Amino acid sequence: MLLDRLLSGALGPGDRINESQLAAEIGVSRTPLREALIRLEIEGLVENDKGKGFYVLPLDAKHARDLYTVMGLLESQALDTSGPHPKETLDQLERLEERRSSAKRSHDFDEAITLDRKWHALLVGECPNEELLRILDMARDRLYRYEHVLARQREWQGRDHDNHARIIDALRDGNRGLAVEILKHHWQKGAEIRAAWLARPETPADSNWTSLM
Repeated sequence: MLLDRLLSGALGPGDRINESQLAAEIGVSRTPLREALIRLEIEGLVENDKGKGFYVLPLDAKHARDLYTVMGLLESQALDTSGPHPKETLDQLERLEERRSSAKRSHDFDEAITLDRKWHALLVGECPNEELLRILDMARDRLYRYEHVLARQREWQGRDHDNHARIIDALRDGNRGLAVEILKHHWQKGAEIRAAWLARPETPADSNWTSLM
C-alpha cells in the first residue's frame, strides 16, 4: 500500500511521512507501518531523518541517470542470457505494446507506465538467473517512481518510440544480439532524457516528453 502511494504520487518527492496519520488512514498499527518504511528505506525509496522521521526521497538528476543506466545494463544482461522466446511470449509482448500505445494515446499515462513495466518484466522473464530477476524487480520500483511522477509534471507528447516493436522483430528473426543492442541504446537514451529534464525544472510544460519506450 505504501509503494502504491509512492508510485501514484499520493506521497510525493520530499514529502514528510506522518506515521500516526498514515497508520490511521491505512488501518494498521505503527509497528507494521514502521517495518514497511524500513524496508522501503533499504530499497532506496524513503529515508529516515533522525529525529524528524521518514520522508520520501526527492527525484534527482544524477540518481536518475545512474538508475536508468544500471537498469539498462542489468536488463540487457538478462535478455542476452535468456533462452529462446516462445512464439506465445512474443505474441503477448506485442499485445502488451498495443495496449500501452492505446493507453498513451488516451492520455492514461499511469496505465501506459504500468503496461510498460509488465512489458519489460516479460521481455526478460526467460532469463534463468533468478537472482538477477529479483534485483531487476526491486530496481523497477525505484525507476518507475520517476516515470509516474514525471508523467504528471510534463505534457506527454512526441512520437512513440518504436523500440518495443524493433526488439520483438529482432527476437522473431532469431537475432538476440540486435535485440540486446536496441535495449541498451534505449535505456541509455532514457537515462539522458530523464537526467536532462530533472536538471532543467524550468523547461516549459509544453515541451515534448516521451515515454520510456
